[in-house]
Amino acid sequence: MESVLNRIRDTVSSTVIQVTSNLSTALPGNPLTREYDLSRHVASAGPHLCLKVFDAVKKSTREESALFLCDKKSLDQKFNKKDKEMVLEIIRKGVNQLTRLRHPSLLTIHHNIEESRDSIAFATEPVTASLANLLGQRDNTPISTDPELFDFFDVEIKYGLLKISEGLAFLHNDVKLLHRNLSPESIVVNRNGVWKISGFDFCAQAISATESPLKFPHLNASNYADIPAICQPNPDYMAPEYMDRDVTSVETSADMFSLGLLTFTCYNKGKPLLPSAGNLKLRSVEQFKRLPDSTFNCIPEDSRSHIKLLLSLDSRLRPDAIQFSKLHFFDDILVKTLQYLDALYQWDNLQKSQFYKGLPELLSQMPKRVKLNRVVSSLAKEYVNPDMIPFVLPNILLIAKETDDEEFQKWINKLCGHSGHIDVTSVETSADMFSLGLLTFTCYNKGKPLLPSAGNLKLRSVEQFKRLPDSTFNCIPEDSRSHIKLLLSLDSRLRPDAIQFSKLHFFDDILVKTLQYLDALYQWDNLQKSQFYKGLPELLSQMPKRVKLNRVVSSLAKEDGRRGVPEVDYSKLNRVVSSLAKEYVNPDMIPFVLPNILLIAKETDDEEFQKWIIPDLVTVFKHKEPIQIGIILMQNMDFLVSKFKTKPDSLREHILPLIYRSLDSDAQQIQELCLSVIPSMAHLIDYTAMKNSLLPRLKTIILNTKLLSSCFTKGRIGCKAAFLAANITVAIYKLAMNSNKLGLTKEVIATKVVPHLVPLSIENGLTLQQFQTIMSLVREMLCKIEDEQQVKLEQLNSIKSQQQSLFNSTQQKSPTFDNLSQLTNSANSFSPVLSGANNSTASALTLEDKERLAKQSEQNERLKA
Repeated sequence: MESVLNRIRDTVSSTVIQVTSNLSTALPGNPLTREYDLSRHVASAGPHLCLKVFDAVKKSTREESALFLCDKKSLDQKFNKKDKEMVLEIIRKGVNQLTRLRHPSLLTIHHNIEESRDSIAFATEPVTASLANLLGQRDNTPISTDPELFDFFDVEIKYGLLKISEGLAFLHNDVKLLHRNLSPESIVVNRNGVWKISGFDFCAQAISATESPLKFPHLNASNYADIPAICQPNPDYMAPEYMDRDVTSVETSADMFSLGLLTFTCYNKGKPLLPSAGNLKLRSVEQFKRLPDSTFNCIPEDSRSHIKLLLSLDSRLRPDAIQFSKLHFFDDILVKTLQYLDALYQWDNLQKSQFYKGLPELLSQMPKRVKLNRVVSSLAKEYVNPDMIPFVLPNILLIAKETDDEEFQKWINKLCGHSGHIDVTSVETSADMFSLGLLTFTCYNKGKPLLPSAGNLKLRSVEQFKRLPDSTFNCIPEDSRSHIKLLLSLDSRLRPDAIQFSKLHFFDDILVKTLQYLDALYQWDNLQKSQFYKGLPELLSQMPKRVKLNRVVSSLAKEDGRRGVPEVDYSKLNRVVSSLAKEYVNPDMIPFVLPNILLIAKETDDEEFQKWIIPDLVTVFKHKEPIQIGIILMQNMDFLVSKFKTKPDSLREHILPLIYRSLDSDAQQIQELCLSVIPSMAHLIDYTAMKNSLLPRLKTIILNTKLLSSCFTKGRIGCKAAFLAANITVAIYKLAMNSNKLGLTKEVIATKVVPHLVPLSIENGLTLQQFQTIMSLVREMLCKIEDEQQVKLEQLNSIKSQQQSLFNSTQQKSPTFDNLSQLTNSANSFSPVLSGANNSTASALTLEDKERLAKQSEQNERLKA
């Protein structure tokens, strides 16, 4: 017995000594020594695998982690001081960038980078190894590694690539970030076998976030020729456009090419498509062009075309990350199964039970390593849900039967052999999720908490939550009740985390999706955004008039000092208007945005309009192109004037310049719309603006436009400035009447000009001389109408009588020669009359009259024949 105890004591002592040695060697003086306990060196990652990876446990929470370490002393042996600092700076940049990002497909940082005199270190989620390690690169790793890890199964590669493509979609579309060094060293495989993106050492932000497609700085390979290889992107996974010196920028397709090369390496047992031995000078575009088709025989035939598409030299042909994730390449039943396991928290018990019933058949097709790494950990989460255990347990036992004793202890017993006891010695992120559940309940319960404590912690206990009846949650909509109850589960493991909660059906609301889309507008191109804006008015009509418990509403009411705030749609004002206003910098989108802005504006009162709409809207008034902007504004000018008229200063500052710009526009449609609205707002224009700005522009339009009648009809100004308009108008009309170039027909005078002048003549602002001038002009125009119309009617009557005579002559059944001769003479006598009429009254005949006379002349000629 004593000998057994001695052996145990010796084993424990040696283990403690080994761990302490690892810790002291790995982290001399680094601040992370106070936070984490290290156990063993498991892998390496980063540029040229310079980062050692250790298993670690956080001292305060006992949370398992991985600790990445760069030993500065080892760099001293390989590089001079300048190159060493360059290496360290690259590592710092990559870790700092990764710390700012959160996504299920990106490596999760547990503790930001810490630096000491001897080392740089940071902590992450637990990892197994980097993809480079699993593909056979052993640099900076322990000797003993399971050789089976280097032989990937097809489902592992496809599922891993799917996760990488999801991460790239997030980087490219949401963050506007290009990775620029996607290689096995920058891919880490976590404890559950999920591939995660890391290594943001050479990443770059988009040159312009509003440009489509996004452009990123060019990573010119020639710039890295004279620096250490560890400070260069991995040349084996660089897109060919990086080697083209004539290219100034690249697109997201560069990362997709790297993903294609990474995929080839996975299928080719760790061997790159074109190995360069770390030398950029050995890489060229011509190498890719000369590749024979047999090169890709290592890739399964049903996937080959997809990988070739990623490796297209024409970057426009490569699928983007979202398109790649939807390729048939991933239509594999086992990949779909793993995806379903990732999303189990979204489904209710009935849906999950149906899935678990069919899972044994799928497990029989799945490799054992995948079942242990991915399936067991997902199924074990259901042990906190007693209703699901009968469906989960058969699958767990089915997998357990395939394991040996060591695997059973490591995977089955460790993950699934708990007693149901909840560890309360430390608090996890689920505590925040429980608080979120309580907050949600309060919002639905009109501000009343689930269990009010009056600020006294002694009144709160776990038993209170256990005794809550189901009717307590009746205030929550039925379709959302189960989700909120899940947040309020007493078992912290059952609560969804923040990412899982955000994907619940609880948020599948068309208005929520609309607001989400508005948040993500910068991701879409102009065509996609224009289609969304066209359908937005229908969605705006469904938005509630007030969002309860909205802090912005209460703060606005307080700031404005009002009581009984009207039911204004602040959700539209706060969320929609602010999002739409961002599009004002994109002139092509303004014609699609503006109708929605004006639709919302029509629901506001004058004060809200001044506060929420005007500050951004006035910037649109200055745009001349596209012309649809001016058309929309002119069509809504009556509404805008009604909102601005209470603010004369704003009217002079914004609306009048808009009117002047519209009158100066080259677009006839804008001019006509502007002319049509001027009469209704003329009384708001002061004398100086009328005389110096408005009337000169009207004069210019009347003199230059081809549609004089339009100007005469729509150019009325109003009684306030009638005495100014009279002089200009009379002068223009006289000029038009006497001008050979312009001319005024009797039709225009009768239907357009006189109806304009007569109302103008009775304006009170006219002087006696102006009145007499107008009436004289009216009489002159009436005389012209009388003379021309009389001549026209006389000629038409003459032609009519001649036609009647001809018609009577043709009614004779057998005309003699004398009759025919008489008919001819009659026709001849008609011809000079017609000719004389045409010569004397050509200016009095319209085009229709001339056409009619020409037809009659043709009839006469036929009769002569």
